[in-house]
Amino acid sequence: MPIVLRSVKVLVGGEGGVGKTSILYRYINNAFSANMQMTIGVQLHTREVCKEDGSKVGLVFWDLSGQERFKFMLHSYCNGASGAFILFDMWDVDTLGKVEEWFQLFRSHLPKGAPIILVGTKKDLLNEEQFKQVDAAAKQWCQYYSCDDYLATSAKTGENVNQVVDMMVEQLLKRMVTCPVIEKK
Repeated sequence: MPIVLRSVKVLVGGEGGVGKTSILYRYINNAFSANMQMTIGVQLHTREVCKEDGSKVGLVFWDLSGQERFKFMLHSYCNGASGAFILFDMWDVDTLGKVEEWFQLFRSHLPKGAPIILVGTKKDLLNEEQFKQVDAAAKQWCQYYSCDDYLATSAKTGENVNQVVDMMVEQLLKRMVTCPVIEKK
């Protein structure tokens, strides 16, 4: 039986400059722009996803500012969210060390069992050996913190961008996490 979930709020967090807006721009517009502006506060992006079984999910992505000066606002943006992505820049491994802060924020505000997916960005900047090292560290982090999944992406090439959103949709449909409207057809 197909399920329709409308207005599912999904948080997109990570340090400033990791590529949150670029990943969303690639997903929404299937294009890349090297000239993204810094997000101030929050920016909303929407898209409806239709699954093969007829299930539909209306996603509202809350692209949260990662700049230190805007972090005081983050708690209020988390209310009502059903899932979250935490992004880090694979080229700047220090940003992987900052994901714990985002994970703790999201775990403390999301409903119990809401999916949190770790996303490595800018994969296209790494050679094979660099990728293997960063990928292994991200997988360890994901396992240690019981993150729901992990995937390396590139907004520039589009690699795994649709797949990571599909992961979230599958998790949301599987768990039927708190949503404003749930209809069964």
